[in-house]
Amino acid sequence: MIPVRLAAALLLLASAAKAEGAKTEGDPVAGATAFRACLSCHALEPGRHMTGPSLSGIYGAPAGKVAGFDRYSEALAASRFDWTPQRLDAWLANPSALVPGSRMTYLVADATVRADLIAYLKALHDGRTDGLAIPQTTVLDLKTLGRASRVEAVRLCRDTFRVTLKNGVTLPLWERNLRLRVDSSAEGPAPGEPALLPGGMQGDRYTLIFHHPAEIGALIKSECPSPGATP
Repeated sequence: MIPVRLAAALLLLASAAKAEGAKTEGDPVAGATAFRACLSCHALEPGRHMTGPSLSGIYGAPAGKVAGFDRYSEALAASRFDWTPQRLDAWLANPSALVPGSRMTYLVADATVRADLIAYLKALHDGRTDGLAIPQTTVLDLKTLGRASRVEAVRLCRDTFRVTLKNGVTLPLWERNLRLRVDSSAEGPAPGEPALLPGGMQGDRYTLIFHHPAEIGALIKSECPSPGATP
């Protein structure tokens, strides 16, 4: 016969293990909500790569091997493991601990949230999407912008960019307040039609987006207004 105290201890351990197992399973519905925090870097649509690769079909797949994504760290690209639930949990908890040299910096400290995210990815992998929200990545199509956001010419005089828009307005901007970017995706600007968007980070006032890097030197002219001319 098992002593009463030992039986109670075993029952307590069994209950704890059961609770831990339930937590490990995760809630895919809650995971769908939690995944919204991932949308700034990852899409769920196949082939749509952003800061990070598309996570379509990532559950159970080899790490660092998503087709068409060229921005893996050397460490993750050289890894030799699959995205099992255990690996996903370790990655979300601390990417650099699992793969030293990884570039991912986002951590999910809450074990319950990690379990929910993993359950969500598994549900998508298994095709169990009934009742699950599948957030779509919303990207502004720069080809649809009006004349007030499309650039006609750019002149650089000393430390000032003068950006002339298709509507005739010219904006004088300190050179450090204008961020230059390239977007060759389907939502990027048309060739030869760079777009100007407001806002940014670290003091940026506007972002000037080109279709191809070669357009930057072709469009930006280093010249100052003639004396007496309207800048």
